[in-house]
Amino acid sequence: MKRALLLAILSSFLLHTLSAQEGERGYEISRRMPLFYQQLKAQLTYPMAWGKSNTTDFTTWRNEGREMLDHCLQLMPPPSHQWEMEVEAGGFTWLVQSTIMTPVGTEVGIYVRPENIQVMHKPQTE
Repeated sequence: MKRALLLAILSSFLLHTLSAQEGERGYEISRRMPLFYQQLKAQLTYPMAWGKSNTTDFTTWRNEGREMLDHCLQLMPPPSHQWEMEVEAGGFTWLVQSTIMTPVGTEVGIYVRPENIQVMHKPQTE
């Protein structure tokens, strides 16, 4: 009796799961492209493209495009690598890490946030 009841519950659960999966659409691909790529392609308007832009002078259009490219490139995050340099100031030599490489002999400024200060004591020599 228990076995028949368990089998009935399990079979109804499987049938319910299979019928629910039939209604869902998965990630369908045709010719190595997702089926929804046409919808995405229709959303692209390219407002600065030649012919779609309000600018009719080619030189002006090109300059506007270059300005937009420069603007977009300036919004990039800083590089992930860091440069270490020794800076002499106030009679001390400071080890400074920066994301900007500075040639030797160049005057630099230092901004230190109070929460970033780490005091390291010299080890006692024997």
